[in-house]
Amino acid sequence: MAGTIDIFQRCYTGLEAREGALWLRPALPDELKSVSFRLRHRCAWLWLAVRNDCVTVRVDDDAEHAVTVRIDGRAEAVAPGETRTFAVPPARERSAGACA
Repeated sequence: MAGTIDIFQRCYTGLEAREGALWLRPALPDELKSVSFRLRHRCAWLWLAVRNDCVTVRVDDDAEHAVTVRIDGRAEAVAPGETRTFAVPPARERSAGACA
């Protein structure tokens, strides 16, 4: 069962935690329109909703710091209590990366 969770979190969302940021590179299969889940990153609880065209990130109110989110080379901070939606360019327009 852990492999299934890994596919959703890492493969379908392109989720990586590195360089102090949460990196996302969505690549959901056509049969799956969206996936959402909670996770803990750097002592902050987050809620993520991922689609191929956008990612919504909410940082819980009680987080002690903002969370940096990186999508397609852009880095933006999401403050505690804030919900942000990031547009994701179509796969053919994304910058190259390990998950491409």
